[in-house]
Amino acid sequence: MAPAADMKWDSVAMDECFYFTNCCPQDATFNNGKWNQLEERTRRLAKEYGTVYVVCGPVYEQRDTIRIGVNGVAVPHKCFKALMVPKDGSYSAIGFIMSNGGEEREVMDCACTIDSLESVVGMDLFCNLPDKLEKVVESAVTLEDW
Repeated sequence: MAPAADMKWDSVAMDECFYFTNCCPQDATFNNGKWNQLEERTRRLAKEYGTVYVVCGPVYEQRDTIRIGVNGVAVPHKCFKALMVPKDGSYSAIGFIMSNGGEEREVMDCACTIDSLESVVGMDLFCNLPDKLEKVVESAVTLEDW
């Protein structure tokens, strides 16, 4: 789910971002709307901080989901993005969960802690952080950092 706009630095990277391994079915109004706003914000953060760690993916809330195409690809109900930046010798992190289509909230109204995001997606998103640091970074959001 790495956006094509992030791959302008290299023609091979640009071509490869269109592989199916980097795809997730998204409602067009969502992809061009709130999700795009979050991608643009992430690019601005990369310029501001120099480094942004990003993890994103689909959220399936139930087995009974819309399927598209001849192969019946499942369309996620929501999408998530987790961001972490180095700050003051530590890290600051934030999560987002957005409805895949019809998301009416503003981007920052979709924000949450990484801990709460991890409980929804069932994954340890920043597992390489030392546990003591991970506990602190993932349990709170400092909105001024974002």
